[in-house]
Parts: sequence; C-alpha cells; structure tokens
Amino acid sequence: MVKMPVLRWGQPYESLDLNDVVHFVTGETLAKVGQANPGLLAKDMRRAHRARDVLREIPCRDLVQMMKKAADL
Repeated sequence: MVKMPVLRWGQPYESLDLNDVVHFVTGETLAKVGQANPGLLAKDMRRAHRARDVLREIPCRDLVQMMKKAADL
C-alpha cells in the first residue's frame, strides 16, 4: 500500500489524520494520504515568506520542468 505523507518544507511529516484512497470498484484500500489540519497550516504560514524567497531563487524554466516531471510521475 502507498503511504503519502504531508510535506512540510520539503520534509515528510507523519500526520495523525489519514484518509484512505479506495478503488472505486473493489473497495480495496490503495493508499493512505496524510492530512494537514488548519493549525498546522497556520503555523507553517508564519514562514511562508521564506518559502517564497527560496522559490524566487529558482529560475522559472527550472520550476516548469519540475512541474512537468511531477505531472509525469
């Protein structure tokens, strides 16, 4: 089974809130996906300016290539 954690600042975070992703025909659980609660998001938003600064250092062309790769995966 695939386990997809929440990513916080590029690092996996083991959330206590997990949702199952089930196959629509068989009902088999295919994955467990971590969820971020509003408190976690509010805490992380205090550092959002830093994330924006880091992203601005990466050329746009590279960001687009990263998104294309993510879409393929």
